[in-house]
Amino acid sequence: MRTIIAISLYLFSVSLVLNAQKEAFDYLDVFNLQMVANPEISPDGGRIVYTRHQFDIMEDRRYTNLWQINFDGLNHRPLTSGKSNYTSPVWSPDGGRIAYVSAEEGSSQIFVRWMDSGETVSITNLQQTPSGIQWSPDGEMLLFSMRIPHQRPSMVSLPQSPEGSNWAPPPVVIEHVQYRSDGNPDFVEEGFRQLFLVSSVGGAARQLSEGLFNHNYATWAPEGKSILFTADTTGMEALDINLLSTGTVSPYHQIFILSSPNTGLNPCRGRTLMSICAGHPCPWSGR
Repeated sequence: MRTIIAISLYLFSVSLVLNAQKEAFDYLDVFNLQMVANPEISPDGGRIVYTRHQFDIMEDRRYTNLWQINFDGLNHRPLTSGKSNYTSPVWSPDGGRIAYVSAEEGSSQIFVRWMDSGETVSITNLQQTPSGIQWSPDGEMLLFSMRIPHQRPSMVSLPQSPEGSNWAPPPVVIEHVQYRSDGNPDFVEEGFRQLFLVSSVGGAARQLSEGLFNHNYATWAPEGKSILFTADTTGMEALDINLLSTGTVSPYHQIFILSSPNTGLNPCRGRTLMSICAGHPCPWSGR
């Protein structure tokens, strides 16, 4: 009897192993996965707009669309569809519109959608991808950042190849630290993130900042007349942060405030709220 039971248990375990092998996660199963990200709750708390990711096995690419669901789990439906990569939804302060980024018209631009009618409009004509979109408290303006390429003067002047010749490609001179990034097989050109404003109904985007450093984490003050952001103006931002503990480098991370952005004030001549030296607050300074 024990032998029969043992054989039965053995056959049962073998069956489980075989079934587990059949159900094991395969490399190609990644194309069947979908995932969600960037949930944004409407100002009244009743609805959620989020980004839904899916994969295309024929193109070996990931695509994103916007979906909406009520806070109680009902009324779950797509807002966009297709392969134009709709991302970064942000609700307007009154909850009547959302702004988002899409390549629907070829390059990545900022779009605004009226939630009651579903009408959409592209409000920018940018050459680089915008990010960090934020509505002004009155809903009239959109603040965003964009990486602007920086071209250094060439160290040498290379001769031009004769017409009809077949020379090797010219050398690539790299003088910046971050010249590679994940998912990008090409060299990353040097550039710095700058701040911009654009009307929520469209128009020319206006650059607020300048300088050979990144302007990060910009946000509106509640009164809608000031913008705060962080920046490391020393040029040390791209260096390994682990070196800070050794004292080898001591970059200054500063919080800036830009008042009355509608006046076109340059934030580089704004006021410094706080400086962070090697990870610790420095004495307050203002200018």
